[in-house]
Amino acid sequence: MSNGENYIIENEVTDTTKKQEYWNTGIGLNKVDNLEPSKYLLELSEKNINGKLKYYEVENLLKNYYETQDSKDIKIQREKECDLYKV
Repeated sequence: MSNGENYIIENEVTDTTKKQEYWNTGIGLNKVDNLEPSKYLLELSEKNINGKLKYYEVENLLKNYYETQDSKDIKIQREKECDLYKV
């Protein structure tokens, strides 16, 4: 989350079709800026869609993942920008 913003998901959608639509929309919006999601984000989004992870769990896992990555790697930086910009 940028600038300390926090989003609260009070009623997470349970409809898998809607969840897939929301993920596709978010990923598509990033592609407009030539940002590609990481494979890790795609794996987590599938788990969220299938009800194995809550949205806040996806957010926490992504933050932890990028804390352990090489911050000088340009590819990692672009993926991070894509994965965490809208989280």
